[in-house]
Amino acid sequence: MKIYVNYEEYGESSHESHGDSEWDYSWSYDGSFNVAGVVLEKPEGFSYETFNVNWEASPGEEVYVLTTIYSTGDSFGHASGKGEVLWVFKDFDVAKNAAKRLREQEDEYSVKIEDEPGQTIQLSNPGSGYFESVEEIRLESFKLGKVGVMKF
Repeated sequence: MKIYVNYEEYGESSHESHGDSEWDYSWSYDGSFNVAGVVLEKPEGFSYETFNVNWEASPGEEVYVLTTIYSTGDSFGHASGKGEVLWVFKDFDVAKNAAKRLREQEDEYSVKIEDEPGQTIQLSNPGSGYFESVEEIRLESFKLGKVGVMKF
């Protein structure tokens, strides 16, 4: 079954020159990442992630979205408040255990979690790297919708 997680990401960036060389500059980005909803039909007007899950669900059922908020950068600057939806769950206890497991392994490039009892998956961790770090791990509940909010 396909589940679509709608999200919004926005922020402010700056770029500052410190001299005549192309390498004399710095940059920054201060962002915000929010999940807007979880739906069964492909959304319009939102950024979204698609998840192929091994369980069935109907509109109105509660689902749980695991998200990481992280920072990244390079030698010249830093970005905070970046986000990524990692997975969507039907069972709260499984979701809570996955969030705990992610916190325990937040420095690992990939993390193994259970997505339903007895089923293990491996997820990429965007908050792990030389310039990356996890700022926050979120587990949010949503009522599953048939169609999400549409923006035009």
